[in-house]
Parts: sequence; structure tokens; C-alpha cells
Amino acid sequence: MLAKIITKKLNYRIIDYILDKQDIVTSIARNIKSKKANVSKALRELEKENIVVKEIIGKSHSCRFNGLHPEAKEIIKFLLINRANELNTRLNNLPKFIDVYLRFVLKNDYLGLIIFGSALTEKYDDIDIFVISNKIKSKEQIIENLKSIDEKISPIIGTKEELEEGFKNDDALYTNIINGIPFGCLDFIINLKYKHLSLKRKDIEERLIIGYREIQSCKKFKDDKIYIKNHLEKGIFDIIYALLNYNWILAANDREAERLFKITFKYKIPVALKQAGLFAEKMREVIFY
Repeated sequence: MLAKIITKKLNYRIIDYILDKQDIVTSIARNIKSKKANVSKALRELEKENIVVKEIIGKSHSCRFNGLHPEAKEIIKFLLINRANELNTRLNNLPKFIDVYLRFVLKNDYLGLIIFGSALTEKYDDIDIFVISNKIKSKEQIIENLKSIDEKISPIIGTKEELEEGFKNDDALYTNIINGIPFGCLDFIINLKYKHLSLKRKDIEERLIIGYREIQSCKKFKDDKIYIKNHLEKGIFDIIYALLNYNWILAANDREAERLFKITFKYKIPVALKQAGLFAEKMREVIFY
């Protein structure tokens, strides 16, 4: 079902465009060269599947890819593989050739490469390449060999640790590299670039499960009114906060959380144990589906 939705031509173009940015409907339509009505319709479908999240800014709706979606990593991987294939075709199969060449020459010391900078556009003078390697004894020789393959190649050779540190420190060069297209190191780049989303997703899952377990424990001690009084509401609000965070909504306190939850999910907050049990089952399907 998900594959069918994201592979629709217009849906795919929208997700690809907003993968790392947030934008309003009019601007999305203009940049992907499609009619606003068609983009709005496609966004409604993507929002329904929680692949796209909308935020109201004034009178406009700003849209972004939901990196907290349970299949977010697979969607990102799908997009990056397609981008790599498109770039490889445009550069006459040079990226994949270099990937195989370096794998053959450097063997286990080679960890992949990233093409970045102007080479990602239609007009470019240089093909900037970052080669990820554990250790290279003859770095100058490898650079010379790469330039002999194509004089436009402008290589940088560095380690995973160097790339991680540069990206962590928000260094402009390394940020530019990470935003490039990886060959042979796709999982590493996704895990590095989107680590913050993985951690946030993990926190959301854990909080929902804590709330779910609290409500389950209340079922076990359903005749203990004091136990239910101490645990039921806590379980309900753990689930509420998890669902709000999943939708990128922050609440300052329980009262605001309850209000925002009702607006967002159009769901009544349970007060009795039986209702809370149904609530827990229904809400876990939102995140784990």
C-alpha cells in the first residue's frame, strides 16, 4: 500500500522535493512544475498516510516530510537510490564506475563515496567527490588516479570519523557533503544525517509503550481503586504526549496537551478503565501500523 502511494509520479516528486525542507503548497507546485490543485490533492493523500505533516503558518499550510513515519528510513532510502541512479545516468555511469574502481583498489579500506556540490546540478565545472576510507597510505596517488579517470573529478579523501565530526559541528563543507548523493555507503549516510529523527522516534515509541503498559496494569488490578487512580491517568497522558510528539506538536502542560490532542485527533479523552483500554489499542495503531 505504501509503495503504491509513494511511487505515484506526483506523490514521488512532492516527497523528493520536501525531503529535507519545509514549504507551502504554492511554492511546492511552482518548484515541481505542477498545478496547485493537483499538488493539494496529492498532499491530502500523503497527509492521510502521515507521510507528510502540515503546519499552519498564517493563512498558509507549510508541508514537510514526516521523518517519524514508521517506514521513513525505507522511503528515504528509496529516494536516495533513485537520485543516485539519475545522477549516474547523467554523468555517463561515472559514479558507479568510481565506486567499483575504489572498492577494487582500496579493498576493505574503502567505505563508499559521496558526490556533492555543483555536480548535482545540470551545470557544473567540477565533480566533487568525498571518498570515505579507514586509512590510505598513498592518498596522493589515489587522487591522481581519480583525476586521470576524468579531469573534472575533484576528490577529497577522509574517514568516517572526520565526516561525523564535521557534520556534528555544522561545518559548511561537511554539511554540503552529507547533503550529496552516496554510493556504496547509503545506510551510513542515512543513519548519520537522520540520527536525530531515529532518536525522536525511539523516544515516542518508548513513551507510548510506557503508557500502554500502565493501562494494561490497571486492567490487572481493576478492583484496586487506589492503584487505578495513581496509574490510569498517567498512562493515558503518556500516550497523548507520544501521539502529539509524533505529529510534531509540543504541549506545555497536561491541560494544553489534552486540548491539542482533541483538536488534532478528534478523539475523546477516556476517563474509565474500559474506555482507556480501547483508547490504548486505537492509539498504538497510529504509530505502529
